[in-house]
Amino acid sequence: MRTVNEVQGITDLNKGISARHIKMWSRYSWLSMGLYAWAFVITGAVLVEIAASFQLTTAQAGLLVSLPAFGFTAASLAAGYFANRSGLQSMLAVSLMLLSGSLAVAAVAPAAVILGLAAVGIGFSGGLLETAGNGLIAELHQGSAARELNRLHVFFGVGAFISPIVAAAFIRWGTSWREPFGFAMILTLLLAVALWLAPKGVYKQDSTITISRLLKLVRLPKVAIAWVGMFLFVSAELGFSNWIVTYLRKEASFPLELASLGLSIFWLAMLLGRYLNTFIPHHWNDRWVITTQAFTGAISQILALLTQSPVLVFLGLVLCGLSMAGLVPWMLAFVTEPYQDPKGSITGLIFTGTGQGMLLGPGLVGVAAGRAGLSAAMYLCVGMLLCLGLLFLLSKQGRRL
Repeated sequence: MRTVNEVQGITDLNKGISARHIKMWSRYSWLSMGLYAWAFVITGAVLVEIAASFQLTTAQAGLLVSLPAFGFTAASLAAGYFANRSGLQSMLAVSLMLLSGSLAVAAVAPAAVILGLAAVGIGFSGGLLETAGNGLIAELHQGSAARELNRLHVFFGVGAFISPIVAAAFIRWGTSWREPFGFAMILTLLLAVALWLAPKGVYKQDSTITISRLLKLVRLPKVAIAWVGMFLFVSAELGFSNWIVTYLRKEASFPLELASLGLSIFWLAMLLGRYLNTFIPHHWNDRWVITTQAFTGAISQILALLTQSPVLVFLGLVLCGLSMAGLVPWMLAFVTEPYQDPKGSITGLIFTGTGQGMLLGPGLVGVAAGRAGLSAAMYLCVGMLLCLGLLFLLSKQGRRL
């Protein structure tokens, strides 16, 4: 739990920015996060069609959905260093432009290798966007970061909920898997232009971050704990969500519409859960919130995987989404609020753990599925959530910088 002295000791980085600019850029951050989620979820939603188009094996399909991790990790590390020099608002606009370009390449990719490069580009754009969006919200809403970060990630849930439904509709209309990427590209480009033209608020920027300072941050207890926590969560979340449609179609014999609806229900529950997390008192102990949500998420995943009954599967997916919803925002609040360093630098470091989770989760499930079957491989995600819960259950509060 954050103490009064910790909260009062946070540097006021947004002095001088008007309330109108805070509201405007908060909304731009919400929309950016929603469109990034939309773009990111497309591959998992149409993975069966992509695999058939390029004749990919299960392991190769798993590698494809893991490729964004390479770009995400590189971008997060670079963004943590440059965020407070270039400005988080400008970085947010640039990330959307790069995302729209990557989606365009994916839409016209003539070979799996080109699609893989586009996936790396989507990941790179996401690393910039996650660092800029979360860092900007943390700076604009200091003292209430947990609530506002949950509000930001509500829009990730909105985008992730809409994406599989739209992708399935395109497929049913007789188009290929490429059109959903092209449609997302158009929306992303429009928002990128709007952000680039929008007036930037004037607030204090820290330009003193150095490599040695970043290395010092890595050694702080809370930063290390949050890094591992993000790694485990993203491994479990993306391993589960990227493969659940394929799992339901192949292992539970669900038709495309029903399987896609299951993924959308999962993200809809995440959306609702993040909204509900905005009402959790900000002074609650972060560790206990994170521990509880991780354990209940693991139990809910087991429920979704143990049965082929659509009602019980959907119930498990709803409970899973609700349980896991607040993990990222609460871990970000856990690590950003006690320290006086620029939030962009800290979030950039933490999101390198996200990148590694993006690499491990979907890829490991794909490799394991090729050896032991997809049903058994999906339980790797359950194990990762259990490890996350144990990490925060056994850890101690980190000291302040």
